[in-house]
Amino acid sequence: EEEAALADSAVADLESLQSTFDRRSQEMLQEAAEAHGELRAEVEREKKESLKETQLAHDIQAQLDEKIAALKREEHAHAEEVTLARSAVADGQLLQVAMEDE
Repeated sequence: EEEAALADSAVADLESLQSTFDRRSQEMLQEAAEAHGELRAEVEREKKESLKETQLAHDIQAQLDEKIAALKREEHAHAEEVTLARSAVADGQLLQVAMEDE
């Protein structure tokens, strides 16, 4: 009878341990699932932020490219004006020489 009581007690202890183990396993799985969800959400936020930053960088680069192109056009136009001015000066000098020769 004492052995039966000890056996029953041991079985009860094992069942209690199994119950505790099962409960704790469930808690750990739940915590892991929550942590996983939080990490996924953080990765998605960072991914969206990175995409925004990349788009902003592309927008800035496009603006800079437009400004560079405008400056090059302006430089080209100025160079043409300088060429025309030099040509006019040369024409004026030729005219002056021709008038002096007369």
